[in-house]
Amino acid sequence: MNSKTIAELFIAITTEYAFSKKPVYSYKKNDVYEDISFNSLRATVQQLSIALHILGLQKGDKVAIISENRYEWVVSDFAIACLGLVSVPLYTSVTPTQIEFILKDSEAKAVIVSNSLLWSKVSKIVKNCHSVEHYISMNLIDEQEFTLLTFESLLQNAHLTIDKQQNSSEWFEVQCLSVSPNDVLTIIYTSGTTGEPKGVLLSNENILSNIQSILKVIYVTFEDIFLSYLPLAHAYERTTGFYCSFASGATTVFAESIDTVAANIKETNPTILTSVPRLFDKIYTKMEKAFALESDLKQKAIRYSLAVGLQYFKMSQVQKVSLVLELKYGLVNWLLLSKLRSKIGSEIRLFVSGGAALSQKSAEFFLGMGFVILEGYGLTESSPVLCVNRFDNIEIGTVGQPLDGVEIRLSEDGEILARGKNIMLGYYKRNEETKETILDGGWLATGDIGQITERGNLRIIDRKKNILISKGGKNIAPNPIEQLISESPLIDQIILIGDNQEYCVALIVPESSELKRIAEILGLANESMETLLVNAEILRHFKQEIDLRQKNFAKYERVRKFALLPVLFSIDSGELTPKLSIKRSVVEKKYKHIIDTLYQ
Repeated sequence: MNSKTIAELFIAITTEYAFSKKPVYSYKKNDVYEDISFNSLRATVQQLSIALHILGLQKGDKVAIISENRYEWVVSDFAIACLGLVSVPLYTSVTPTQIEFILKDSEAKAVIVSNSLLWSKVSKIVKNCHSVEHYISMNLIDEQEFTLLTFESLLQNAHLTIDKQQNSSEWFEVQCLSVSPNDVLTIIYTSGTTGEPKGVLLSNENILSNIQSILKVIYVTFEDIFLSYLPLAHAYERTTGFYCSFASGATTVFAESIDTVAANIKETNPTILTSVPRLFDKIYTKMEKAFALESDLKQKAIRYSLAVGLQYFKMSQVQKVSLVLELKYGLVNWLLLSKLRSKIGSEIRLFVSGGAALSQKSAEFFLGMGFVILEGYGLTESSPVLCVNRFDNIEIGTVGQPLDGVEIRLSEDGEILARGKNIMLGYYKRNEETKETILDGGWLATGDIGQITERGNLRIIDRKKNILISKGGKNIAPNPIEQLISESPLIDQIILIGDNQEYCVALIVPESSELKRIAEILGLANESMETLLVNAEILRHFKQEIDLRQKNFAKYERVRKFALLPVLFSIDSGELTPKLSIKRSVVEKKYKHIIDTLYQ
C-alpha cells in the first residue's frame, strides 16, 4: 500500500476494485441486506464532495459527523477526507451540552447528523454555535425552524452539476491528490474518564502509518468480511474496522446494533470481528450458562475438550506439539470444538480485542475453542494502535509487541512511552497539555503503567491516575483486582475504592439472572430487588465468591467490604465512556453516600 493520504487511498482502492463483484459495504434495510459496490461508493463520495464544495467548504474546514454506524457515515468521512476537510466525529450518546462544546471548540463549519433523535439534540444548541454554517441530515427530517439540508438534495444538486461538467471526475481526483500527508485528517475528542474532552489532531500520515503497520500483522485480504458494530467515532473501530478493511479491498457489514451482533454474525458470516472485551465476556457467560443445562457427561466432555484445546494452543505457541496432543486435539475438535465455534460464527478466523483489558477467562475460553483472538493496545493519541499480539506469540494477559515503526519504552515509574509516525500532532488549541503529553524526543506519555514480559510482550497494569495509595502508603492497581473478581458469574460490574483509605471496598453490580437464581434457592424469589441487595444470605454468597477469587492478593489489596447496586453503570447515565471504561470520579461522586457507609 503506497498511498500517503486517505484521499489517495480512496482513489487507489476504488480504482483497483472497480470491477469487483464483491461489495465493499453491506447493510440491512427492511430486513434485507443491501450491497454497495466499489463503483457505487466512488460515485456517491464524488457527488457528496462536489456538494460540499458547492456549499463553500474549503480545505481545512471542520465538519462534524453525529451518526450511528451506517453507510452514509462512511460516505461522509471519505468525502470530507477527499476535499482536505477535517472530520470531527461525535458519539451518538453525547448530550446537547457536549455537542455544543465540541462544535464550538472545533469551530465546525458544517454538521452532518443522521436521524431525528440526534437532530433533536443538535437543534437545542443551533443558536449558540455561530461557526456552523450548514446542517445536513442523512434521513429526511421535518424541521420548521432551522435550515436543514438533506443528503438526498445535496446529491441531486451535485448530480446536476456533474451532468454539466464532463470533467467532474478529473476535478475530484485533483482534489484528492492535493491533500498532503501532513494535513489534519480528523479531530477526535477524547471522552476520557475525567475532565472535559480534548480534541486529538490526527494527520493523514498518522492514520496511514498505523494502517500500514496493522496490516503487516493482521493479514487482511479482499476475501475477508468485517462486521462493524463499535462506534466509527472511536479511533479503534475507525482505523481497524473501517480503514484497514477498506485498504485491503475487504467487505464491511454494518451490524444493526450492539444487541443484534450475534444474529448479524449468523446472517453475514464475517471472517474478522474487532471488538471490546465486553462482547467476549457476554458470549462466555451465555455459553457457560448453556453448558450448565447439559447432562453431567456432556459437561465433562465440554470441559475436557476446552482443556485440550487450550493445552494445544499453549504448546503450539512455544514448541512443537506432540503427536499424542495432536491426535487428542484433532478428535475433540471434530467431535465438539468445531460445533462450539459454529454457535458463535462458523467463518470467523480472527477476533481482535482492544479498548480495555481482555479477561483471562474469556481469552482462554476462545483460544481453547480454537479461535484466534489477538489483544492489542493503543490510544486515540496514537491513531490508535501501538501494540498487538502476533499469531505466533499470543501471550494471554499481554497486548503483544509494538507495531513496526512504533517504539515503546518504560519510564522510571513504569509509565509506557511511545514514539512513531502514528503519534498525534497534538491537542487542538491546547499547547500546554500537548507539551505535557508529548515529551522531549517525540515520546507520547500514555498515562498507563506497564511491564515487559520475558517473551517481550507488553502487559498493562493500570492507568497511572487510577493507582490507589492506601493510608499505609501501599500502591494498589485496581484493574487486575477488578478483572479477577469480575470473572465470577455472580458479578457483572465492579469498581474498587481505596485511595487514602485504610482498606479497599467495592461497588458491585450483580449479574441479574444469577442473583435471581440464588434468591430462588434461598426462598426469596418474591422479594424486591432492593431487599435482595441488602439481604444477609445474599451478601454472604457474594462474600464467599469474592474471597475465593482474591485469596492470592496481598492483604491490603483485598476487598474488605462491598455494596450491591441495582442498576448497571452505563454510557447514558454518564458512568461509562463510549468504550465502556468506568468513569471512576463520576461513580465515586454518585455513590459517595454508600461508600461512606462502607468506611464507618
